[in-house]
Amino acid sequence: MKDKWIVALSVLIVIVLASLGILMLTGGEPQRFEYDFSESDHGWDAGWADLPQDYDPESYKLEFDRRSLPENLGNSKALFISSQNLPDDIFMYLKKQLDGLEERKSYEVVFEVELASKYPTGSVGIGGSPADSVYLKGGASTDEPQRYVDEDGWLRLNVDKGGQSQGGEQAAVLGTVAKPDDGTDRYVIVKRDNGDKPVTAKSDEEGRLWVFVGTDSGFEGLTELFYTNFTIVVKPQRIS
Repeated sequence: MKDKWIVALSVLIVIVLASLGILMLTGGEPQRFEYDFSESDHGWDAGWADLPQDYDPESYKLEFDRRSLPENLGNSKALFISSQNLPDDIFMYLKKQLDGLEERKSYEVVFEVELASKYPTGSVGIGGSPADSVYLKGGASTDEPQRYVDEDGWLRLNVDKGGQSQGGEQAAVLGTVAKPDDGTDRYVIVKRDNGDKPVTAKSDEEGRLWVFVGTDSGFEGLTELFYTNFTIVVKPQRIS
């Protein structure tokens, strides 16, 4: 009888060790952070970078609030953000700190973003297309994304988001804000993600991680967007 218990215990130990090995190789179970902005702003904050330190807010038309979607989309609430891209390079973004992660651990981060856009693919504008030249990005960083003043007096972001159509060390391109060309300027819901190219970032000593979603614009006009839902999937980085 004792031998049977020893065999059973040995089998159990092998199963547990094998399971741990699989988790180590695959990176472990992902965590999902879901934000429905019809309910609240969920603590997301806004910012604008790549513009002069002495910019005129009125001229740049920088706005951020939670407001009703256009009537054709049901009038539920969403996060509205806008800017007049006078420098031809404005990055307007939303940011939030995630918590409840493991301390000092590397994660792969995937963004699933739903937004309302009125800019049809193929459209033409000043400096570039208001649809195809406005690039949606998702990024993650140990440090809070913040602006600083560079040596030329411009407000830059302290994390590497890349430039316009290119991602950076801490951000990936999810696509553009283009909607299908339906022959109208009505807002429609579009969805973007970076499932094929996760962003890698490391949590801090308290298991927290900053994430941001924004647009890097090559269109020199006014961009007005509504963000309706974010889902952020955070998975421990796979061991190679």
